[in-house]
Amino acid sequence: MQPITKPQIQAIKATCSRKKIESAEMALSYSNSRTSHVSELTKDEAKQLLTALIGEKESFNAKQIMVRKILSMAHELRWELDEQRHNKSNKIDMERVNNWMIKYSYLHKPLDRYKADELPALVTQFSKYHESIIKSI
Repeated sequence: MQPITKPQIQAIKATCSRKKIESAEMALSYSNSRTSHVSELTKDEAKQLLTALIGEKESFNAKQIMVRKILSMAHELRWELDEQRHNKSNKIDMERVNNWMIKYSYLHKPLDRYKADELPALVTQFSKYHESIIKSI
């Protein structure tokens, strides 16, 4: 594992700043929750993150990762289908997720309609919402 380079750090931070995205959230996503510090990413993780931020070939993988992060937070909020009265299915209630997205997300559209370059800001927004709910419990 090669360490991230200074130009990669600068490019990630500048791009995140320009797109109004929290670099810590992106570092968490691309390091599989290993670190929230861009400077602690590996060279390959940084390359994948930059590719997603700039919108090149790996945007589909980046999109999957960001959607999974949102759905993971929805699980933590217990936004799951209630198949039987006492037996949880552990399947995400996508209707509830999409209703939240349409009402509160910054582009007001269902989750599956977000493009890869729009998702980083959505992940940041949903993460802040998630955090506020968890703190209020």
